[in-house]
Amino acid sequence: MQGVIDEVLARPRFCLGATLALTLVLGAGLLRLELRTGGSALRPDGDAVVLATERDRARFDDPPQVVVLAVARDDGPSLTGATGLAFLRAVHDELESLPAARTGAVLSVAGLERTVDAGGALAVERTLGGDGAAADALAAARAEPFTDGLLLAPDGKSIYLITGNNTTPIEADASRVPLHWGEDHLLPRMPDGRGHNRGRLAPGGIIYKISPDGKDWEIISSGYRNIFDGAFNKAGDLFTYDADMEYDFNTSWYRPTRVNHVTSGSMWVWRNGTGKRPEFYPDTLPPVINIGPGSPTGTTFGYGAKFPTKYQDAMYILDWSWGKIHAVHMTPNGSSYTATKETFITGSPLPVTDAVIHPDDGAMYFTIGGRRVQSGLYR
Repeated sequence: MQGVIDEVLARPRFCLGATLALTLVLGAGLLRLELRTGGSALRPDGDAVVLATERDRARFDDPPQVVVLAVARDDGPSLTGATGLAFLRAVHDELESLPAARTGAVLSVAGLERTVDAGGALAVERTLGGDGAAADALAAARAEPFTDGLLLAPDGKSIYLITGNNTTPIEADASRVPLHWGEDHLLPRMPDGRGHNRGRLAPGGIIYKISPDGKDWEIISSGYRNIFDGAFNKAGDLFTYDADMEYDFNTSWYRPTRVNHVTSGSMWVWRNGTGKRPEFYPDTLPPVINIGPGSPTGTTFGYGAKFPTKYQDAMYILDWSWGKIHAVHMTPNGSSYTATKETFITGSPLPVTDAVIHPDDGAMYFTIGGRRVQSGLYR
């Protein structure tokens, strides 16, 4: 790449003419690159979303970004085929080789864990199903979050998949939740005024139960905002820590982060904008406990920890934005639970992401990181 730059600087007119001629001859079949800096070219100047993004970058010390878009021409090769993926791989490698590029700073679908077959096609091993299909890889990369929690059922006979509200629903083989995901509102819904997820409608986050071979999918529960993880207690009950919509704070439809008991067939009725249903509605359920503003990440129970008994039985929920690990102490209440919480660990900053109890030493291990902040593992 540096050699190409030196050649262009030495003979600019010749290189410009050669590039123009090559483009005219081969342009119809070429993949096209568009260079956009800072993301502002994606929306008009002064757009609320652009301004919010810039504020977030300043808050989290994100460096300026350059976005390179690969666009397939109508009559050109597909980006999801062998030719297109080989092209993406080449562009990714060239950008990584630039002197100013930090290690790992170039992010693309070509940078995912991969294998390359004899035909040069890119296979992504992390996609569910394991077939490495390029279309599946691209669809998964567009999802937010990519994949959240994968949990082994207490009986070891199935896997539970936790997905957030931006994940496109999978066509499941069965559903314990009625598949009536209409946006029925007596009054017109007001979407988020800042433009966040304006087009993302029901059903929201879904929890799936999957057979070990990945062939049978069943919807267990849905209607979550943005669940990231889950945990089973000793009785085999599943719990998750759901997110709020931070832009709704101080409005009548704001729902705080909360711990939910994932009962069979439950619908938690997250809806876009003002369409969220409060917990007292008869077609939803109350949470085990409301936590407050935050950014939920990992969850785990304290079973096996060398802690006092009270903390061995607690559920630990992690809040990335406020830098806290809460201990949630549950009490059976009819067919569900009620709970109290206390702050178990806190720091500023302490962007906690996940936690486990080590079965050998009985200690809690937790990780921090994300959004280009310092990562680490603590015991």
